[in-house]
Amino acid sequence: MKEQKNRIIKDIVEGDLNKAFEASIKLLPPEMQNDLILLAAQYNFLEKKVDQGVTTFTEAGPERSRITQSLLKLLDQFQEGGQNFVEQAVLGLGIEADNSIGEISLYNCNRKRITRRFKSDFNDKRNSQASPFYFYFICGCRDERPESFARRLVYEVLCDDLNMDSAAAAKDLEELVFFPFRVNGERISIKPLPFSDGNLGACKNMFKKAFEERLGTSLESFLQNGLPRLNNFKYIITIFKTNSKNWEDDEGIMNQYFKWLLDTFSKLPPGTPEFLFFIVIDSPGLWKSPEMHTTLQRKMLADLHNCCRGNEKMVLADLLPVDQDDLFNWFYQLDGLADVNPNKIHDVIDAIVQILNHDERNLYKNEQKIHMKDIEPMQQNIFDLAKR
Repeated sequence: MKEQKNRIIKDIVEGDLNKAFEASIKLLPPEMQNDLILLAAQYNFLEKKVDQGVTTFTEAGPERSRITQSLLKLLDQFQEGGQNFVEQAVLGLGIEADNSIGEISLYNCNRKRITRRFKSDFNDKRNSQASPFYFYFICGCRDERPESFARRLVYEVLCDDLNMDSAAAAKDLEELVFFPFRVNGERISIKPLPFSDGNLGACKNMFKKAFEERLGTSLESFLQNGLPRLNNFKYIITIFKTNSKNWEDDEGIMNQYFKWLLDTFSKLPPGTPEFLFFIVIDSPGLWKSPEMHTTLQRKMLADLHNCCRGNEKMVLADLLPVDQDDLFNWFYQLDGLADVNPNKIHDVIDAIVQILNHDERNLYKNEQKIHMKDIEPMQQNIFDLAKR
């Protein structure tokens, strides 16, 4: 069965989709046939348009790529025993159950340089004994999963500051950290930034309402009296998410809104737990070189640096695709994989590459880089295996 799949994938890579569809019809089970037949019909219709001169081969490229990627994903979903290529390759690593692979392993692939920059600024602020409020912007293309990087920084702070490994930090979150937002009472979640397009006053009121709903007191009361019921916690951590599109014709509102947030929390009452506050900003394509950034992205980054009053370490924006060497290093730092055969790691990476689209495959072929969005499902597989 694996050999049949590999032959189909080879046909796809070589551009012979007709042959790939014919072989897939014979391989895939009845419950997957409807999706397969629909894709085949879409491809035949597209080729008919090219043959009739309704569209050119080049113009049909994006639709052809979409159909190709959909077929690859359909093939990936089918595997004897119900496992896809990546899951099968991960099993080959021989990860033992109930080892010390912690939740930070879901997020800590690559990003060392930007993480060091964050830690340097965080520790400098803490050592200065200024207000216990730490505010950071994390900007990145959604393909690089900036929200996951925010979660990683939370675990980095806990592991370093509390002298714990990632597994212990995850277990003791309830006693150490107050999260206004949680997923099923466990993992920290991320909420949309309270925002009203074109209305600064409404943005402020929406934020105050969200603050009161989540922390049980008004913002004004908090700034005057603190949060006595939460003083047993060491940290209060919040992550909001927004989009660079909000800077489009915003007339300076985003800049003013963030300045208001920074000014509001600049002087906290004595005894307040440390506030760690992240604003995640999704900006498609931001991983590309600066000369390829859009005018809107340049405006956004300029506004953020202006808000931070020259402290560039508060703006974490260089989230790039993951280099293959960094991915190898990530595997080797996991419990039980320090001496794993590199061929087994190659098997996992090859399985990931199999389901990438055309542009993503070229990125890997030419630069040996993979977007974080394509790595995270594999990390989840490993974490699940370790905790089974």
